[in-house]
Amino acid sequence: MDNKNNLPIVQATQTLAVSAQQVSLVSRGLDVLKNITADAQDDNNAARQWELGCEYMKGSEAERDYERAFYWFCNAAEQGHAEAQFALGALYAAGDGVKQNDELAAAWFRKAAEQGHAWAKRYLKEMLLIRPGDV
Repeated sequence: MDNKNNLPIVQATQTLAVSAQQVSLVSRGLDVLKNITADAQDDNNAARQWELGCEYMKGSEAERDYERAFYWFCNAAEQGHAEAQFALGALYAAGDGVKQNDELAAAWFRKAAEQGHAWAKRYLKEMLLIRPGDV
């Protein structure tokens, strides 16, 4: 056989190899996600809950799902986790996974800012400057 006839076979083999690698990565990602989920549920681990929220928000180890991210951020934020409080503020400000609500965004940014979260302070300041009547 000449190389022209082999080209589709080579391309198909390369595609299958890439697909197998992707399946392997997804499988490892799901294992990581399962471990994080178990840790997040055990003892109300706020750091793991925040981490799980991040995974759902960015969609790296799991499919992007803002509603699940919101759920895990809420669990962590209610325990006083500043990063999760900031994340909730961002979700409310953008309307990702929840109905857009500037008042709730500001409230969560304020909680994070009170703990010294620099980005929360910045966003809160910008909200107050841009929408003084809404906050």
